[in-house]
Parts: sequence; C-alpha cells; structure tokens
Amino acid sequence: MSKQRSRIKRVAVAAAVAGLLVFASGTPAGAVTVNGERIDWLKKMATGQNIGYWIAPGNEYTTSIPNAVQKIMYPSGMSNPMVLWKTTVNSNSNMDFYQYYSSSSTEPVAKTTSHRKNASGNYYAMPVSEKDTYNWVYAEVRLNDYHMDGLTNTKREAVIVHEMLHGYGLRDLYNNANRASIMFGSISGTATGLTSDANSILNAKY
Repeated sequence: MSKQRSRIKRVAVAAAVAGLLVFASGTPAGAVTVNGERIDWLKKMATGQNIGYWIAPGNEYTTSIPNAVQKIMYPSGMSNPMVLWKTTVNSNSNMDFYQYYSSSSTEPVAKTTSHRKNASGNYYAMPVSEKDTYNWVYAEVRLNDYHMDGLTNTKREAVIVHEMLHGYGLRDLYNNANRASIMFGSISGTATGLTSDANSILNAKY
C-alpha cells in the first residue's frame, strides 16, 4: 500500500554496492552476528532516531503499542537514543500500526514492511534483498488479530517490540541459542522487551 505524504525529508539513496564484500559464511562485511547468526541489515530507517508513530483507526492494541514504545525508549538497565512520539496525523508518521485478521496457516502473528521511494518518486514496500543496499523512509507494522488476541499482554508487547525493531533494521534470529533475544523469529522466544543484542544495534545504527 503506497502512502502519500505532504511533507517528508528527502532521503539520500545509497548507491548499489557492486561486489559487496562477503565473509565465507555469507554474512556481508559490517553486519553483526549473534551466536553465529546475522541480526541486522546494513541499512536503516533514514528518518532517524526521533520519529512519530501512528495507530490506524480500528486497531485495538492502543495500550500494547504505547507500552512497547516505552520498552524501546527506556529498556531496563540500558540506554539508546530512540525517541518515538504518537501522532494522529498519518503523514507525520514514520511507523504505522495496522490490524488485520487471518487464520491462514501461512500468516504470521505480525509482519513489518519497510518503504522507500522508487525512481518515479512513488513509495513501495522493499523486498528484503534491498535492505543491505538502500535506506528506507518509514515502516508499516501489521498485527494479526487472529494470533494476537490469544496472547498475554506481555507477549503482545514483545511481538510489537520485535516488529518495530524490524522497522529499524534488525532481522529475525532462528538458532535455538538465540531464543532469549527479542529478535528470535518464533512466538516461543522468551524475551519480554528490548534485549542487549538488539539495543546494541540501535546504538550503532542511530
């Protein structure tokens, strides 16, 4: 879904990197690994560390989302430069929250897309293959009520934190050794908020 914005900062688009250096493991030079598993994309949300967020009408997670925002801004025992403020004007937002319902076995608990402008000046959802090459302007988080409704408040907030971190440039982790990370890509993960591995990435990127 494209998003029309009346005001937005111009984003400098990084040039495609020819012959990107890659380690033998397949991890690009400059990427960070946790227990041997890559946790971040090389690029990030170009609009930076101070952004507005918007909750779409009809989204029922109006308590869980602000609670998740607080967990990113004020992580227990840690610090980072992230600032998020709620806006009721969609065009002022760089992180949008939507709700949908799907019982399909292929649908996740939640999903996030990152968006940038193409050569024609139109916004589009980036494929993951571009996230090592281009920064993006905003992210859209979609919460699947079919799954979210059955979770505890704590687990809902953890899911939202996880998805927001995708919007900032972090990747899913799947090695069982990373189950305690907020970026573990399964609902069986044990993290309830921002973890030190993810917080380190925020500090490095922003």
